[in-house]
Amino acid sequence: MSAAAAPDEGRILSRVAAPEEAQFERQLRPRTFEEYVGQEQAVASLRVSVEAAKLRGECVDHVLLYGPPGLGKTTLAGILANEMASNLVPTSGPAIERGAELMGILTNLVARDVLFIDEVHRLPRVVEELLYPAMEDFAVNFVIDKGMHARTLKYALHPFTLVAATTRPGMLSAPLRERFGIFHHLDFYSEAELTRIVTRSAAILETPIDAPGACELARRARGTPRIVNRLLRRVRDYAQVKGQGRIVEAIARQALDSEGVDARGLDRLDRRFLGAIVDQYGGGPVGITLVAATTRPGMLSAPLRERFGIFHHLDFYSEAELTRIVTRSAAILETPIDAPGACELARRARGTPRIVNRLLRRVRDYAQVKGQGRIVEAIARQALDSEGVDARGLDRLDRRFLGAIVDQYGGGPVGIEAVAATINDDADTLAEMVEPYLLKIGFVVRAPNGRRATREAYQHLGKQPPAGAPGQPGLFE
Repeated sequence: MSAAAAPDEGRILSRVAAPEEAQFERQLRPRTFEEYVGQEQAVASLRVSVEAAKLRGECVDHVLLYGPPGLGKTTLAGILANEMASNLVPTSGPAIERGAELMGILTNLVARDVLFIDEVHRLPRVVEELLYPAMEDFAVNFVIDKGMHARTLKYALHPFTLVAATTRPGMLSAPLRERFGIFHHLDFYSEAELTRIVTRSAAILETPIDAPGACELARRARGTPRIVNRLLRRVRDYAQVKGQGRIVEAIARQALDSEGVDARGLDRLDRRFLGAIVDQYGGGPVGITLVAATTRPGMLSAPLRERFGIFHHLDFYSEAELTRIVTRSAAILETPIDAPGACELARRARGTPRIVNRLLRRVRDYAQVKGQGRIVEAIARQALDSEGVDARGLDRLDRRFLGAIVDQYGGGPVGIEAVAATINDDADTLAEMVEPYLLKIGFVVRAPNGRRATREAYQHLGKQPPAGAPGQPGLFE
């Protein structure tokens, strides 16, 4: 539980798990991919990674799961361990205060164990830095003795998979974030998916429930499995006392109304919040948000900067350069790849070698499971499409960001905080992980009063650009 979420934990609609709910959640938690409902793209991708790892006799690449609380990040970590027939070793960022504690955990892992770190963004920096060699080289370095007698020893670890979960990916340092090979953003669930989840949970709890009753719970659960299961417990109690023990639509509605949860999944606090905006502020706006941007070199102090003798700015790589890089990487990994396949990976890699190598690993898994082990253009395209990476290197979060500007704000201008609120994501995440590439390829421009989508962005989304939509920015824009 994050500190920011703590004040919310007493609410029936809180996405944060209360301590007393731990045993209840374990009882209802799916244990296999077949039992898991929702997050279809993430599940399909993880299935491929697991099957490929089994074929190679290796552990699965490190996984970063991010999104709001209660959407199944812990559950997916457990499923990954079960599917690999390995142990799940759970911990959390706040629980690891010193490097020695992490060393103890890492050195006790056996081959192919899954280490799950919840709230990974809250790891102390000194602990985080110990993870870097552990993730990359399956080794940890530690210093013994002091002063002139100090020396570094390297301790080899068994290969393992780190599954990290966070609600604030924008707070992760770039060195840590870039060491993960698999990224999945868990989104809110549909009403149909929540209906399936609560029906399954009711069966496990031996609580009779009909389809309309399950739908009523799903409708008020704010797209979150944890909440729908919590509502199930409350309605089950109500049905046993006020009804015949069976959850039907009328009983579900009465129970949730008595708890203050309305038909749209709003509770009393939500309605007080809306009421204050409407009644006290005439519907808003309430305050303003200032979004400031800077380039990192400018943050260096002049005395430090002026002591360097050589300066080089590294720019994004061309498609031809990335093709050469991924061809070399494939040869090192003994993965057959033809020129069109390498070009397809390079085209979608956002001008970045680390990304093209990460895509290579994902496509290699796909080729082993779905093809003949050779990466050709068609296999590369199918694999990356299944991962949600389109022909311009945009993923689902990029397209949601653009879609919000285009569909919700008429193409802009709009502030990044407003976009973040619209798509239920973190403004830091959008500023660090999404916006820079969209600016680079000319899909978004910054105006004094916010972000605007360009004609190219409209065309990429398959929409007709309005007459006033800007083109790609020129030299002085």
